[in-house]
Amino acid sequence: MYSSGGRHKINVLFKLIKQNVNYSKSVWGAKKDAFRDYAEKKVDLVSEALKVITIDKPNDWSKVQEFVLNHQSNHSKKYNLANIDAVIMKCAINNNHHADSYFTYLQENKKPNLATTGLYLKSLYSEKTEDVPSERQDRILEVCDGICKSFPVLDSISLESIVCALSLTEKWKGTIELLKEIKLTTVPSAQAYSYVVSAAFLNNHEELAWELFIQMLQDNRNPTSILYDSYLIMVKNLKCKNKIKEALEKLFQFMKENSLFWPYNVVKELISFGNNRSSTSTVNFSGRCSCCKNNLSKFELTNEEFSDLKKVFLEKAIIGKDIFRKSDATEMEHFKEFIKGMSKFDVALDGLNIAYSSGLNKGSKVYSNQATSVIKYFVERNKSILLLGRFHMARWPRNTWNYINDNATVFLTKDISQDDPYLLYCTLNSGPDTILVSKDLMRGHKFLLKERKYKMLFERWLSQRQYQLLTVNSANKPIFRIPPQYSPVAQKSGKTWHIPYATEPTQNVNEHFQKTWICLNLD
Repeated sequence: MYSSGGRHKINVLFKLIKQNVNYSKSVWGAKKDAFRDYAEKKVDLVSEALKVITIDKPNDWSKVQEFVLNHQSNHSKKYNLANIDAVIMKCAINNNHHADSYFTYLQENKKPNLATTGLYLKSLYSEKTEDVPSERQDRILEVCDGICKSFPVLDSISLESIVCALSLTEKWKGTIELLKEIKLTTVPSAQAYSYVVSAAFLNNHEELAWELFIQMLQDNRNPTSILYDSYLIMVKNLKCKNKIKEALEKLFQFMKENSLFWPYNVVKELISFGNNRSSTSTVNFSGRCSCCKNNLSKFELTNEEFSDLKKVFLEKAIIGKDIFRKSDATEMEHFKEFIKGMSKFDVALDGLNIAYSSGLNKGSKVYSNQATSVIKYFVERNKSILLLGRFHMARWPRNTWNYINDNATVFLTKDISQDDPYLLYCTLNSGPDTILVSKDLMRGHKFLLKERKYKMLFERWLSQRQYQLLTVNSANKPIFRIPPQYSPVAQKSGKTWHIPYATEPTQNVNEHFQKTWICLNLD
């Protein structure tokens, strides 16, 4: 906020600008720069210019440019002839001014640069992909053609803008080749993929759409809401109830197989396909749906899936050069020998993670008591225990360290080594039923697996086997967050589908346990 006096002076300045009055030094004198500094700090010059300058014709934009360039502070000039066009274009779009008018002005007066053209192109497409007016399609084709003629070689960001816009036109098939061009230098974004798949569904090229959808997932790109929304539009156009049901079942099965969840902003559209017993729902920790009262299922990895995951994890996360850049060859050989002679364990403990659950700078006595409490918990349940930690843990108080060694098999790594890969592989090597105790979500190790198939297997295995230590209470009893009794993937209970959905754009539905679901009965 700024004072009423300051606000009045700025309003006078804007009023004079609007009236196209020439300012002389006698009017502002030495205070001119001070007012510019004040105005720039308190208001966005571009936004304010658009509020006070009426745009009746394209050439009126020259007043906006002149105002912005001339009324910024001398010591902090962030606007110049190189960036002013893109700045004004972005502001025009954000403030619901006519981007079309500004782009026309640029075309008539100078050649707009690629950044500005890209911004304008983005303004031509939105999340709505159905029934794009022919005049908007013509404009998109004109701009895309102009970009390609002016810039024979385009960066991936510009290409993606063309892909998204072109997908809304009758020439949408041209986006297929553009995706291939993008892939020469990088992986297309989720948005670009989603627009192209969406176009294929809406134009009744279902086989191509599914092919691209699969390719998108293989490139580790998750679909955006536009893809699901377009699929529902396609389904609605089928008219026949049986065909609609068949198409939805196909999508839900695909979501189940690929651990996909429904986007938060098209939940109502999906529920409209169900009967009056369909709605959003919550699922408790035991897997009971609050809407239909059915229990969700837990999907265990098959023996083949588990064996594949263990093999790939060894190759990517243990032998891979990225992991062992902080470990020496001797330690690696020691670990391999340990694995060969290792028994099957019921529980694998992340020793350092458990110790530090109480916080940092607590001292070795507190840390060792944390680990001892967890080991006692599993000893009382007749579990065989493996603890992985660091060499410095051997300096913990002798009585607790002796208890740990007497009741668990211990493997220690150097203090500079990454112990998580050892922990994960030892857990995997010990068998599909072994419990892993750690608060680490292991995202970095999932990333190393690269292929989506193994990422999903890893995530499913971890979500079913990981305990997280929350605290040790006053009676020295550990309190864990344990895995829920169901799998957080789309699944069918009787005649009812349960589809997990996100409550916000960035939500990871596989953290802890998934509470929000769509309970959908298609009969």
